[in-house]
Amino acid sequence: MAKKIIVTGCSGMLGKEFVNACLNETNYELFGIDINSNKLSHKRFEFHKKDLTNFNELKVLIDNIKPDIIIHFAAAINIKKCEEDFGSCTKINTDVIRFLAQFESKVIYISTDSVFNGITGHYSEEDIPDPLNNYAKSKLLGEYALEANNKDHIIVRTNIFGFSMPL
Repeated sequence: MAKKIIVTGCSGMLGKEFVNACLNETNYELFGIDINSNKLSHKRFEFHKKDLTNFNELKVLIDNIKPDIIIHFAAAINIKKCEEDFGSCTKINTDVIRFLAQFESKVIYISTDSVFNGITGHYSEEDIPDPLNNYAKSKLLGEYALEANNKDHIIVRTNIFGFSMPL
């Protein structure tokens, strides 16, 4: 039986690439959630246009799908906007992952290497985070929320460079 995977931010650069890479894998049934429209049409992909911060609608959707895995690619990534409005930044980078952590699914959180200040370099999991901006702080708070609320999780601290082409 195919594993059900929910991909948040499936219209963004990384989420879209993940979905495209998995479309021909018969071991997965893919469900995308994004606030933006998604033009991808494939028999193995079901798209849901939703605001991830509307937890009532999101709960109904997740309860109906019953995913094995939830991958949270969606993020508030505009550094300037995160600095100007930390509350909005934490809604998507912290509050949503805290909400997703409550479900009985493996949860994979795409965080950032920016949780470190960049001075030392060559960081390991044992190094103490020291975020320098609100974006990185909100992602670190999201990591803490996931760790506290879901035992079956993976946190990926990465750096993504590039731009996204529309679907």
